[in-house]
Amino acid sequence: MPISNTAQQLPHQFVRLCIDLVLVSLFIAIGLISHGEDLSNLPRASAPFLVSALSAHILIWAVNMRRDLPLLAEAIIAWSITLVVGISLRISFGDTAATAFVIVSALTLFLFLFGWRLILFLIWRTRRHQA
Repeated sequence: MPISNTAQQLPHQFVRLCIDLVLVSLFIAIGLISHGEDLSNLPRASAPFLVSALSAHILIWAVNMRRDLPLLAEAIIAWSITLVVGISLRISFGDTAATAFVIVSALTLFLFLFGWRLILFLIWRTRRHQA
């Protein structure tokens, strides 16, 4: 059964956006550290993905204005737009996007953006069945 995004059941959309932005920033920070780069590069390196996450949430907000979007559907939208638009912006900003980077980005962003929503969904479902 899908979980709807009502204020009584889920964190407010702005809170969900902030969670996603923090997780996207963490994804970029982990990448910089793993490649021995300085974290002072974080704003430049994260800009394409932060902009894409914000654009995903604009779409999610627009859909939610017409009907409740199931939380896991929101996760797919957040992940796919953040990934595709983020990689596209990265390339347009003059960076590269090797196949390995795209695969690691896809898996990590899926884990981060889908993962916390899945945990929230499972907690909500467990509490609902216990009530």
